[in-house]
Parts: sequence; structure tokens; C-alpha cells
Amino acid sequence: MTRAGGLWVVLRKLVEAAATVFVIFTIAFLLVNLLKGDVVENYLNGQGAAYSRAQLDQLRAFYGYDQPLWIRYFSQLAGIVRGDFGYSLSKGDSVDALVASAAGQTAALAATSVVFVLALTFVIGFLATYERVPARIAAAARVLPTFFSVVPPSWLGIVVLTVFSIGLRVISLYPDGGIGSLVAPAVVVAVCIFSSTAQVYISQVRKVSAEPYVDVFRVAGVSPSRLYFRHVLANIWPPFLTVFGFTVALTFSGTVVTEIVFNRDGLGRLLLDAVTNNDITLIQGLIVIIAIVFVVINMLTDGIVGALNARESAHDPAGYEVLA
Repeated sequence: MTRAGGLWVVLRKLVEAAATVFVIFTIAFLLVNLLKGDVVENYLNGQGAAYSRAQLDQLRAFYGYDQPLWIRYFSQLAGIVRGDFGYSLSKGDSVDALVASAAGQTAALAATSVVFVLALTFVIGFLATYERVPARIAAAARVLPTFFSVVPPSWLGIVVLTVFSIGLRVISLYPDGGIGSLVAPAVVVAVCIFSSTAQVYISQVRKVSAEPYVDVFRVAGVSPSRLYFRHVLANIWPPFLTVFGFTVALTFSGTVVTEIVFNRDGLGRLLLDAVTNNDITLIQGLIVIIAIVFVVINMLTDGIVGALNARESAHDPAGYEVLA
């Protein structure tokens, strides 16, 4: 690919990303602003607060809800472009400040979950595809991803808490800063989400293993372990990373849900508080920010996959990298 072609691809990806965020913002804005009643008044009524008409008008003016719908739309859109997501009705702070203060806990849990996703993927994938693994174990390993793909994180989180907190008393019901309070929810997220990467890993290994060049290496006497790790795995990465990028985004969303079950501070708790308090501004900001995270992760994944595809094409016209 020429340099100009590469710049065009990057520009196109940026435009697609911006369009995606724009559409999600528009949908979120319409959903939260077309609810019955006034946003600020609904919030105050939900809090059971006593207020005068003057106080209501003052709050509506502060948050911009005294403006017509179309003015609010373009004003909030311009704010997002500047990185300003408005102010929370229930907490009084800016949405971006609240998200920044909660994002660290969520990021730590999401990163730990991704590590477990990779570990589960490679362990299950290896057991399902390595030729020297007993047939019964390989068959069971191939079934596991499908089985866990239908397990919701919230349900599994409750089961883990019941068994390990109430039954075995290994971890605390409340986050205590220990390793268990991080590992337990991370494992829950990983177990519920690793199925896609494991299935792609298994299918790609089986596909590459059927290629003629692999048979040539077998006939040449290459050991099964060298054949597997050196020649087969080297050619599964582009499709695997495409799914892995989407899985990382799912891990982030699964983390938000699991935080609520495990009573952890983070974006999940912030979202729960926003819904509980009918904080429309905070809900809308969180939706847009989570969408931006998804888009950025997918863009990074596309870039890595594109680089790998270009590298493989340079090595072998058929798209496979044959290593000596």
C-alpha cells in the first residue's frame, strides 16, 4: 500500500469513527430528551425534593433545559467535540470529571479480565486443537466456549459471590482491596466473554492445519510442537485479532455490569447511581463515553490487523507466513 493510500485509509477510519459516535449521541439525546415531562423536574420529583418555580427555572437555565430541543442538541454536540459532556444533575460535578475519577477502577478490572480472556482462550484453544491431546479432552474443550457463551456475567457473579463469599468465605462480599476482590470479578467477566476468541482460535488453527504447506512440514518430520507453535499459530493472528478487539470492547461493557454485582467502585456504580437518581445528563454522557471507548478499541484493532496483513502479504502471496 502506498503512503497516500495508507493516509486515505486512516482518514476513512476516522470519519467512520466520528460518524458512529455522532449516531450514538443522536440516539441517546433523542431517547433521554423525548421522555414525558421536564428532565429537571422529573429529577427533582424523583428525589422527593421541595422546590419553587423560581428554583426549577434556575436549574433548568443552568443545565440548558430552558432552551428549545434543537438548540440543546447542537449545544451538547459542540460540547462533546470540545470534550465537555455537561454536568451531572445528582452530583453537581462535570460528567467528564466523574468519569475520570471512576475510570481507573474500571480500567484495572477490564485489563485484568483481558489477561484472563487470553489465558482461557489459549488454554482451551490448545487443548481443542493440539494433535497430541486425548480425543475426549479435545472434544470437551471444543464444547466449553459454546457453553459459556450463554452464561450472563450477572448470574455467574452472583453464583461466585454465593460460593466463595458466603459459603467458603474466601473473598469478601465487599471490596476490601485484596487480590480476591479484583480477581473474582475479572474471572467472571473473562469466563462469560472468552467464547468468541476461543472459537476463532480453534477454527483458524484447524483451517491453517489443513493447508498444504503444513502437510509438507509433517512429511519432512517437523515435530508436532514446533509445527503447532512455529508454523500454525503464526498464521491465525489477523482474524483472531479482529475478534479479539471486539472482545476487549465487550470486556469493558461486561466489567461495568460486573462491578454492580460485586459492589465495586467504577463506571458501573456511577451508571447505577445515574439510573437510580434519574440523572439524565450523566446517563447520556456515560453512553457517549462508552461508545467512544468502543470506537477507539476497534480502530486500534483494525490498525494492528492491517499492519499484520501487509506484513503477511510481503512474506507470501497466498497470505501465509512460512517460517523456517
